Amino acid sequence: MRFFRDSSAALASLFILEKGNYPIKHAVDVAVISDVMVRKRGMDSDNQGPLMAAALTMNIGMLSLQEVLYQQEKDLTSEQKQLIDSHPAQSVVMLREAKVTDRLWLKCVLAHHEKIDGTAYPNQLSGEQYHEET
Repeated sequence: MRFFRDSSAALASLFILEKGNYPIKHAVDVAVISDVMVRKRGMDSDNQGPLMAAALTMNIGMLSLQEVLYQQEKDLTSEQKQLIDSHPAQSVVMLREAKVTDRLWLKCVLAHHEKIDGTAYPNQLSGEQYHEET
């Protein structure tokens, strides 16, 4: 399954189409990059749908906050920091409430801020714990 016909055109759209709702644009940008990476890395094409879904829904747990933060000029409040830190898990909760059951989709949403060295959140995954798809 190919989501985009031309990878170069899809990547160019990230820079050309700069207007609009930031949270939505960010999700689409991540989906474009994910699609290109799946193909370039030769990953299993059966994973492409769940990966695109994860890219498009990774931040639903903080969608309204994301737009506020995009325009905010002052430092984060402690409440905002807590919402940011908890949004991967909150996004998974919301997806499960919406009857999403795909394990790869949910795994990628939960781990979308993880880093292979274990220094990120929410679970500080490292080494083999870190999933290539995320």
